[in-house]
Amino acid sequence: FSGYQKRQKEKINISMKTLLKRKKKIFTNKVFEQGFVVKIKQQCDEQGSAFFFKQWGGVNKKKTGRALGGRTYDEMPSMQVI
Repeated sequence: FSGYQKRQKEKINISMKTLLKRKKKIFTNKVFEQGFVVKIKQQCDEQGSAFFFKQWGGVNKKKTGRALGGRTYDEMPSMQVI
């Protein structure tokens, strides 16, 4: 490798390490704040859009469940064949 190629390879390695660190930080098991989910639900209602709430998240997903305001939301948008 030339000096330029070595520097480019080092830049790519540093970029990949940074990307992996950011990905790990973004995709950790975090629980949503209820206010955040409620705002999205309200926006869906205002727009007449379907709302599907999968789960609260966190480490123990079965324990945190998927109920919002005492009920589950399983709406899906309608599909139109064109």
